[in-house]
Amino acid sequence: MKFIEALFLFLLNLFIFENHGILFDEIFERYNRSLSEFISDHNKDEKEGTELLTSKIEEEQQQVYVLKDVTNDYMNDSIYDNVTSSVNDYLKVNTTDSTNIDINNIIKDTIEDDKTDTTNNVLYDSTNTTTIENSNGKNNKDECDHSLGSKKIKKKKKKKIKIKDNNNNSNLCDEKNNDVKIEKGVSTLRSEDTLKSLNEDDNVSNSSYDNNDKKTHIINELEEEIKGKCVFNWDIGQESLLKMFDMSYNFEINNVNYEDWVLHNIPTKNFSERSGRVQEMFKVVINSNDGSDTAIRLFVKKIPIKVWIKQYNLMKKYKGEYVFGSENFIMEAMALSFLTEYHPGIAPKLYKVLIEPENMYYYKRMTKENMFANMNTLNEILSKGIKDDIKGNIVIVSELFGKDIKKFLFTESENILSGIENNTKKMYLNESLKLLVRLHEAGLAHLDFTAENILIKKNGDMRLCDFGKSTLVYTYNLRHIKNEKGLCYFESCIPSIGKIAYIPPECWEIKKLHKTEKIRNPYTCLRNLTDQEQRKRFYFDVLSADKFMVATFFIWMWNEGHIWDKASASQDEIFFKIVENDMSLKALKPTKKWPRALKSIIKDLISLESRKNINLKDLIDHPWFSKK
Repeated sequence: MKFIEALFLFLLNLFIFENHGILFDEIFERYNRSLSEFISDHNKDEKEGTELLTSKIEEEQQQVYVLKDVTNDYMNDSIYDNVTSSVNDYLKVNTTDSTNIDINNIIKDTIEDDKTDTTNNVLYDSTNTTTIENSNGKNNKDECDHSLGSKKIKKKKKKKIKIKDNNNNSNLCDEKNNDVKIEKGVSTLRSEDTLKSLNEDDNVSNSSYDNNDKKTHIINELEEEIKGKCVFNWDIGQESLLKMFDMSYNFEINNVNYEDWVLHNIPTKNFSERSGRVQEMFKVVINSNDGSDTAIRLFVKKIPIKVWIKQYNLMKKYKGEYVFGSENFIMEAMALSFLTEYHPGIAPKLYKVLIEPENMYYYKRMTKENMFANMNTLNEILSKGIKDDIKGNIVIVSELFGKDIKKFLFTESENILSGIENNTKKMYLNESLKLLVRLHEAGLAHLDFTAENILIKKNGDMRLCDFGKSTLVYTYNLRHIKNEKGLCYFESCIPSIGKIAYIPPECWEIKKLHKTEKIRNPYTCLRNLTDQEQRKRFYFDVLSADKFMVATFFIWMWNEGHIWDKASASQDEIFFKIVENDMSLKALKPTKKWPRALKSIIKDLISLESRKNINLKDLIDHPWFSKK
């Protein structure tokens, strides 16, 4: 009977094909679409498991953490070393040589991975979703058993409730889910699940330190503190960044197209492909089109697309918690996008993030809606371009705001700082402190708070710049200790932050540990270290590090230069004296005439134990700043 029915359907389709070709095409297309949806729905769990396995393989192959001598800064995770071994190998298998990009094929290939090919090197997922708890309060996270030897995946299937694509509307949840509610400029965190889903990385975190006991979770003080505020996380950062993207040939300011801009080169200090300092920087002045003297001054930074792809892949895998030894261009662009949209006045205004291909015709067949559907799809498309040898740059176009305060106070011809009154110095210190406090309240740590990265205009307006070292502030996923507190402050295992004089003592100690223990890639090496007390030694509090940099900047401003070369008692004689005197500056000759209150503030900020408990917001109102 079934055979007769099948034969009847075949003959019917054949008849339709011969007499109604157009109708057949529509039916066949509808059939294929339904079949694709069916396969996608049934293979999603298998696909997610495949990605978890292959991401572990990627990590072993891609990430090389190059350690320089502890007297110098760390290098990058070898952005150019082996970069093609991960991206291009994937692209050779999964793309063609055709320069005709089919967005539907890209999305379809991402959705419909062959479930039998568990070793396929899947780097990008344009259909990434975020899971939340179901109505009975049980955690829906899949449990995977990864066996790299046999390359098999065992999964325990559980019912999932999913919210929208996290690159589009992940923060706009249905009210009945009662998880997140975000309005313009407001992020209300309703439960632990929300931020955990944003910040948790099942691929790399040690499961023994994950806080999964959600039934007993009670909203802690930190969650109450940020309730109703728009704080940075990976998903909202992606959304802000995606809105800023455009093609270079489509962008213009004052009716002057980007292709016609006159770029004036700004030399990149210590430019090196191996160290990760591969950016090119320029300044641009675009005259007003109304004949007035008003001109728009722009700062332009170009990053090779290949580097951007690699960094985005790592950031995506770690849910925005990956920290690079060199500059993190993804985080820089994301922070500028987020701050421009939700917290203007902290950083220079971001105008656009442009894709500048060497062959501008390569992407012109694609619509803007398809090109910029979400960040993962965009990364897929850029990867396809690299496979087809379409080189180019990601171009960050932002406001050129004043001068950095170091150049502002120390010109080539004179030391302006030496003639500035103390009250003016206080004003500069207080205003820069306010900016950092605002940045922390927005959910970002700077980690390069130095005189070179504090901008100032002649009228006294100030901004922070250079967010290439910045990290998020809040997380539910501490990888080195068992987290029973719920929401907590992020801690990093990459001590390469700031300029040498600004690096806090705890980071120098971690650098020494890396050298003695021969740790090249902390993300890989520390995974096998399960002793909680031992793991603590390799992590530092990012907010605490920012506070130390505040102290160093205060010293630089008041002393008209640094006192120590390195904040390491074993490597710097002056800092050794400070440590010997219980972190007091009294024993130092240059500080004898300094205000007692200033020395007290600095002492509290350089001592690790005391600065952990200091609230920088309270420091803004310290009586010393207002004392004449």
